[in-house]
Amino acid sequence: MTAQRRKIPLWKLVGGGAVHMVVPAYLLALAVDGWTHRAAGLDGWLTHVPHMSLWFLGVYTGASLSATLLAALTDRWTAQPANPEDQAETQAAQHLRQALARGRSAFGPEGDAVLDRIANLRPDPASAEVRALLRDLAAMVEAGRAALEASADHDTSARTVTALTRIAAALEQQARDRAVQAQDKALVMAAYVEARYGEDKI
Repeated sequence: MTAQRRKIPLWKLVGGGAVHMVVPAYLLALAVDGWTHRAAGLDGWLTHVPHMSLWFLGVYTGASLSATLLAALTDRWTAQPANPEDQAETQAAQHLRQALARGRSAFGPEGDAVLDRIANLRPDPASAEVRALLRDLAAMVEAGRAALEASADHDTSARTVTALTRIAAALEQQARDRAVQAQDKALVMAAYVEARYGEDKI
């Protein structure tokens, strides 16, 4: 899955901007108020400042909250629907983390060794086949743990390790298949570039 830069919600930009602009806006309001009351002199203007400050605080707060609320509604209206493929990849990654964490030390050294094999493979959840294997992996770990909690016998642990080994082998085969596909694609692209831009074509 390609990493994407997270979009900052509009309401956070508007709200943050309102907070950062409150002091400059207040200073501007003071300057305008002082200009409009210059005839009253400095003492007369200073007695008017508290009233103006309360008025400014009320208006600015109301305007900021209204703008932030409008931005939040805009975010909601323009929100992109969740991509099912991205959700599936995220869930597959969670299955892998859950299986590795829950299975650790549950099935003895053999189980840990198999889980280490799987962790070192770094399975790619972009593949539907890999996602299916990771679902089975998480389910197998949970089933094995439940069985051992109900009856801790060696056969149950051994069967679970065998099943996890088969899943690991399947994931390794998937990794080999992806490597072959990537190599074939590179060879095809190299042949295409040579055919189109070779020395005899330039």
